[in-house]
Amino acid sequence: DSERLVAIWTHTPQVDRLPLAAADHRDIKEQNSVFEDIAILRGSANYNLSGDGQPEWLQASSIPANLFPLLKVEPAFGRNFTPEENQLGRDHEVILSYALWQRRYGSDPNIIGKDIRLENLPYTVVGVMGANFQYPNRETQIWTPLTINPADFQTRTGYGHLAIARLKPGVTLTQAQNELTTIAGRLA
Repeated sequence: DSERLVAIWTHTPQVDRLPLAAADHRDIKEQNSVFEDIAILRGSANYNLSGDGQPEWLQASSIPANLFPLLKVEPAFGRNFTPEENQLGRDHEVILSYALWQRRYGSDPNIIGKDIRLENLPYTVVGVMGANFQYPNRETQIWTPLTINPADFQTRTGYGHLAIARLKPGVTLTQAQNELTTIAGRLA
């Protein structure tokens, strides 16, 4: 059903396509009638992996617990993040890419539940994605839980979140665009 996946952007008079602010995501999620679900993520970050072996930089994405279900994918083994792990201070879990798991950890199935060191902090490995999964890009090697500071919901600045949604069955892209325009008008 990939034809039902859409990206959501916002715009300003100066910039046509901007990632969403956290407050935009919350309001769209609460007010829409055209999407089964919406997820926001921070698409690109770098983490220093240290500990076993040589230190290396890894490209990461911070994601909410609902992203993989929205995409209809699951880890090859282990589990997805829980909603509780998307809370500040409870976000020290990691899901590995299949390639990283093979290369760095020798395809060890016992990696689940073990800690690795990212930015010199312990992160517990909870899952490994399948060999063909690459999102939001093929360079992503790890996924960490997305946390949002509650203050970010009080403002429409900080346009740093990629947004993806799944259209409800029978809803057209035009219907979704029209509803988003209506929601944006109410928020202005």
